[in-house]
Amino acid sequence: MTWLFPYWKKTKKETKFEEKLVDLSTIEKDVKEIKNYAKQRI
Repeated sequence: MTWLFPYWKKTKKETKFEEKLVDLSTIEKDVKEIKNYAKQRI
């Protein structure tokens, strides 16, 4: 009885690229806004 496992086939590597979830400039802007708000309250 022979086994039907395809061990002779080459494996494939699949690479996927995804878009950025959050833009770095948006985070920087929000942090600066929070800092400015905190400075005004002191």
